[in-house]
Amino acid sequence: PLVTPAPNEITARAYILYNPRTRMIVAGENDKLKFAPASTTKIMTALVSLDHYSPDDVIVARNMSSVVGSKMNLIEGEAITVRNVLYGLMLPSGNDAAKVLAQNYPGGEKAFVEAMNTKAKELYMNDTIFIDPAGLDDHNSSTAYDLARLGNEALENELLSQIVKTQSTIVYNTASTSAYPLKNLNELLYDPNVIGVKTGFTDEAGGVLVTGYSINGEKYLVVVLKTDNRFYDTQQILYGIIPGIKQTTFSSQ
Repeated sequence: PLVTPAPNEITARAYILYNPRTRMIVAGENDKLKFAPASTTKIMTALVSLDHYSPDDVIVARNMSSVVGSKMNLIEGEAITVRNVLYGLMLPSGNDAAKVLAQNYPGGEKAFVEAMNTKAKELYMNDTIFIDPAGLDDHNSSTAYDLARLGNEALENELLSQIVKTQSTIVYNTASTSAYPLKNLNELLYDPNVIGVKTGFTDEAGGVLVTGYSINGEKYLVVVLKTDNRFYDTQQILYGIIPGIKQTTFSSQ
C-alpha cells in the first residue's frame, strides 16, 4: 500500500516517491495525472543532446535576442562546447542553452523536439509529450511517474549525474574570452544525499521539482508537480516515508 503524507503537509497537486531499482511506487498521489512539466523538460533535452553530440563538440550560439526567461547568458555568435552548454542548461535552467542545443541539431528545433518525443516513447513515458526543448510552452505535458523515470535515466548517465548535482561552476567559451558563472537553482543540494535533478516553474505549471536522493545504497526519485513550495514539499515526502533521513527546517520556495 502507498504511504501518503497528510494532505495539509504538502501543496503539490501530484507527487511520487519512486524506487527505480525495484520499480516500485513507494508513495504517490495523482502520479499519473498530466501536468505541465516546465523546465524539467530540460532533462529530456540533455539526454537527446547527448544521444547526438559528444560533450566536446563545439556549437555556436545564434538568435539569442529572441530568448526569454532564465538564461545562462550566452553571447550571440560565440562558440562553446556541448558540455559547457549542458551545465548552463541544467544549473540556471538556461532557455538559451536549450535553444542552442536544439538549433544545432540536424533539422533544427523541430527535428530535435521530434527526437525528444521519440525518446520518451523509448523510455515508456506513455503520458508525456514535448512541444519545445526549454519547457516554456505549457502544452508540454507529463506525469510524476514519467518524470521520475526520466530523472533516473539522467542519473544513469555519467556526465549528467555529475552536472545535476553541481551547486555552482564557471564555464567558458572555446576561446576563453567569455566566462559564464552558473548557479544551480536546486536549493536542496546543500544535502549531500541529494544528487539532482532539475527544477521547473511557469505560472501555469506552478513549482515543479525532480529530485534524486541516495541513502544507504538505495536511490529514490521524488517528483512534485504544481506545488506552491517545491523544496519544502519534496523534503516532507522524503522525511515522512524513507527511514534514516534527518529532518531539517526548510521553507524556501
